[in-house]
Amino acid sequence: MKKFKLLAFASALALGANVASAQDSALLDLLVKKKVITDQEAESTRAELAKEYASTSAGKINISTPVQQIRLYGDGRLRYDAREGNKLNTAPGASDTASANRFLYRLRLGADVKLTDEWGLGVRLETGNGSRSTNVTAGSSAATAPFGKAGTTTSSVVSGFTVTKNKAGVVTGVTPTTTTAVTKVDYGSTLFVGQLYLKYKPFSWLTVEGGKIPNPFVTTPLVWDADINPEGFAEQFKYTIGPFGGASPVAASNDPKDSKTVITKDTPDGLTVDLFANFGQFVYDTASPQNQFSSSTAVGKNDTWLFGSQIGARANFTKNVYLQIAPTIYNYSGHKNNDFNTIYNGDPGGNQIGIDDLTVVEIPVEFGWKSWGIPFTIFGDFTDNLQGAERAKLAGHPAQTHSTAWEAGLRINQIKKKGDWSLAAYYQYSGAYALDPNLVDNDIFDGHLNMKGIVFQGSYALTDAVNVAVEYNYGQIIDTKLGTGGAIGTLNGATSNPALRNYNLLQVDLNIKF
Repeated sequence: MKKFKLLAFASALALGANVASAQDSALLDLLVKKKVITDQEAESTRAELAKEYASTSAGKINISTPVQQIRLYGDGRLRYDAREGNKLNTAPGASDTASANRFLYRLRLGADVKLTDEWGLGVRLETGNGSRSTNVTAGSSAATAPFGKAGTTTSSVVSGFTVTKNKAGVVTGVTPTTTTAVTKVDYGSTLFVGQLYLKYKPFSWLTVEGGKIPNPFVTTPLVWDADINPEGFAEQFKYTIGPFGGASPVAASNDPKDSKTVITKDTPDGLTVDLFANFGQFVYDTASPQNQFSSSTAVGKNDTWLFGSQIGARANFTKNVYLQIAPTIYNYSGHKNNDFNTIYNGDPGGNQIGIDDLTVVEIPVEFGWKSWGIPFTIFGDFTDNLQGAERAKLAGHPAQTHSTAWEAGLRINQIKKKGDWSLAAYYQYSGAYALDPNLVDNDIFDGHLNMKGIVFQGSYALTDAVNVAVEYNYGQIIDTKLGTGGAIGTLNGATSNPALRNYNLLQVDLNIKF
């Protein structure tokens, strides 16, 4: 009878694919110590367990010994994207409208690897090679062949010149030399490394990350596009105090999927306060080598760094009522002699990517509660470029400072399971000299600044894993004396951005998460 029970126990363990052999062995050792079974029975059970486990699909997966646990996750999306913009100050007879109607898709596959209780590794592969987009435009590789996975476009380019001279040495002609070169790369469905970082968590209240990391800051698309994964280092501190006037405190969540907020598992009676601080040191642009061997004195170049410091708190008044605020300051260094050394202008034909005179203070705020069993959230974000006046002056518009940006809105309900829905609406104002144009969301206002407008969002869960979402954005220019320059735009190129008079965006998504 005892042997029968042991075999049944072994079979049950073998069929549980999530039970590791090391854990099984530890359990058998405990049974021996408690004198429930003998050493011989334990060894026999181990043999039966190994045999049964090897016959299962889980037993065929061989994971490296240092790995304690791997969590796989991912998401996919199909999208219809339609956007249109009207140009400001159009010349007589010229077209003043640009539009783009596209079908897009994306895939992201990630893994969180736990090596020890303190050390881990994160990696995520994703389609799309842009820093602010993981989408692939259907048909984008058609230049090579219809339905191609990826390809290149070649063209004839001038590679040099042949100089003709007469007998006296006088130049009589210059003939260009041409060659064929790759002028465009269509990446198509190529997978890129979106995230790759090491994580060290020596204490429950401290996490340190380095590599291509998830954005560590509590922020909004007003300042940061959600697809950007900065490269560098981040340190995150979390600590919960309280409750005040209530029951015993509850430990803060350590969910690895959301390392930038502090959320309690269950708020007891009485006030608790989640304190957090996030710091980032990001390599914005590198110069390698900084100095070069040269026969003359070479001008040295510096790496450009973006530094962010955030200190915030979330006050949990009850289980369903909270207030969160997270002031942040961003500043730059080393950008005087690199790719970003030209002053940002924002006017048509001017420089679109300069980051001189940017010291941005951001203050995102959230207030949440429940009514009629439905969660409501009032959210907002305010920024001020402390060097906005200098930035405007160097851009040639000292009278138009426009150093602030802000958004404010309301979100109703949230998506968790089949049948859930959510609605959101907010107003956004993006001053011409208030933000880093290389970081803002590239869908809202097509990535342009000096724009204001509204955003509507709605989603519905068809299943626990599949939902449909709709977003609409309308924007118009703030100051017609200035351009609406941005680093990129679907409607135009980075070097020829016109000033947009107004802008419309409609996106319809089918999303799946697993």
